[in-house]
Amino acid sequence: MESILVAARSAPLEELWADPGGTRHEPRRNGGVAANRLPAVDWSAGDGGRPTQAAAKTLELVVLLLRGQPGGMGAEHLRKKLGVSKPEITRALKQGLESKKIVSKGERRATTYFAAAS
Repeated sequence: MESILVAARSAPLEELWADPGGTRHEPRRNGGVAANRLPAVDWSAGDGGRPTQAAAKTLELVVLLLRGQPGGMGAEHLRKKLGVSKPEITRALKQGLESKKIVSKGERRATTYFAAAS
């Protein structure tokens, strides 16, 4: 193991970046940024970089689903029904509670969400 570390420390970078097959990787011409990479997210926006329209759409879907369930639903069941990620359903539920579009009963994993009376 020690000999591998010594060899790696003394080898030129070109050798370390070369494929075992002998081909060399050239640095990207665009400053190291992948061509198909998404634009940078502005985390200071407070919405986690998620477009506002998409977050509002998820909340509306949650409200519609809850209106059809008089007994309410848990967050995990809502997430599976809508096919969204855990952070996405958490964000939608938080926004729904803040805007009073949904109400909750219970605590932690036993929390059940209901559509607010309109």
